Amino acid sequence: MRSPFRFIIFAIRRPKAALFTVALTLAFFAVFLLYFGFQYVIGDFNKVDLNFPTYDLGSVKQCSRVSGYTTNAWGHFSVRTSDSGYLSYYFIPQFDNDADPKSIKKMIVMRVDSEDVKAWNALSNYTQKRFVHTISNPPEPMHIDGYAHAMPFELKEQAVAQLMKNGFSNAEANTVLVPYTVSNDASTRNSLLSAGAACALAAIVCFVIWIGKGANFRD
Repeated sequence: MRSPFRFIIFAIRRPKAALFTVALTLAFFAVFLLYFGFQYVIGDFNKVDLNFPTYDLGSVKQCSRVSGYTTNAWGHFSVRTSDSGYLSYYFIPQFDNDADPKSIKKMIVMRVDSEDVKAWNALSNYTQKRFVHTISNPPEPMHIDGYAHAMPFELKEQAVAQLMKNGFSNAEANTVLVPYTVSNDASTRNSLLSAGAACALAAIVCFVIWIGKGANFRD
């Protein structure tokens, strides 16, 4: 609580210096937000469309956009969070032939919100039955629209361990696993760009006012 009061006193005593400080801080945040926002924009150019017949999960890179509807899921694992909750991660497989699957080419991990877990469980059960050619009523496809982020080491280890429980060897698990996670965070790009643009505009206004007052730090 002391810092805001100190800054208010500083702004009253030295308004020009305070104005320049605010402008510089806003400019820093603008650069930071716009940098990460444009990483998502670049990721849009490396989009993986799950509804496109020749999509390739192996082409996913950092911030690649992954979107479309999927009828495939292959088990899951949960990670405990710092607030004693859990995050659920589901495997999305890419089969050699989606119409008649016999092997899995690649898998990517999808982070799923708690309210969607039931639907993803149903999709996972259906996928594994279809893989062994067991007749089952297909559930509703799940919509995905988000950006890929590199897996932390601990998360990758848990993903590999879960795949090994599902019958993969360690080498097979590391081969099929795409080391990125995806979540439905497509709106993040616009949020970052909007916030960055707002900070940039506010910084320009502050700099213009500061220059108009003499562009110095004298009271």
